[in-house]
Amino acid sequence: MASTQSDVKPEPGDLIEIFRSVYKHWAVYIGDGFVVHLAPPDEGLDTVVSVLSPKAVVKKDKLMDVVGNDKWMINNTLDKKYKPFPADNIVKAACVLIGMELPYSISRFNCEHFANELRYHKAVSRQVNTAGKKVLVVVAAEGSAVSLLKDKAVVKKDKLLDVVRTNKWHINNTLDEKYKPYPADNIVRDACALVGTEMTYDVIKYNCEHFANELRYDKAVSRQVNKAGEVALVVVAGVAIGLLVSLGIRSLKSCEEEEEEEEEEEENTQ
Repeated sequence: MASTQSDVKPEPGDLIEIFRSVYKHWAVYIGDGFVVHLAPPDEGLDTVVSVLSPKAVVKKDKLMDVVGNDKWMINNTLDKKYKPFPADNIVKAACVLIGMELPYSISRFNCEHFANELRYHKAVSRQVNTAGKKVLVVVAAEGSAVSLLKDKAVVKKDKLLDVVRTNKWHINNTLDEKYKPYPADNIVRDACALVGTEMTYDVIKYNCEHFANELRYDKAVSRQVNKAGEVALVVVAGVAIGLLVSLGIRSLKSCEEEEEEEEEEEENTQ
């Protein structure tokens, strides 16, 4: 059940949903006014998060410091779908992870995935899935924060220096060493044919670099995504928490399940 900040006080193990201006931040309440949450290493408590970071740190902060001036609520609505761990298990696992650097992916392992993993052992994120939006990216544009909540993009034709503006740029055909480029005439013809076309956009799976490389090499690859080792790093995140579980830091079974197993063992020995 979701509760507003004025309804009730959170209990240990509760999930806290915080409504930022362009996204929702999630944390796990551990008691005494503190929460544990996943945040980029350099994130200020009252600033917009840069979700392009490939890594994040598990932090313990006061709930009100994390909330700042934003609205928040207790949100354990996934209790209807998944069985939560006992509160003590959730808090213990969260506290053990404090200070640990984990892989971060806005679409595969963000702060909501982290919170739900701790409460349910289900790394899910509804804000990623809602309305078919696969990504939530916050970038700096013209000195202000811009939310790119779209899963579509348009192929545009513009003057090079209008696109560059005041940024640095260079010619980069280094993948010619790995892939054979198409003839220049073919590349230009195909690019011009796509001008004005609306295409699917995904910062991880099909961004502007994927698009450019596909035109030149017929290879939709993105080194800025791969360089971060995004897929491998996300797997490591699950392994890190899994290791804690295997070491007995967090039980994967509810108390009832454990009692049932103990009863079965006793019956088998009789």
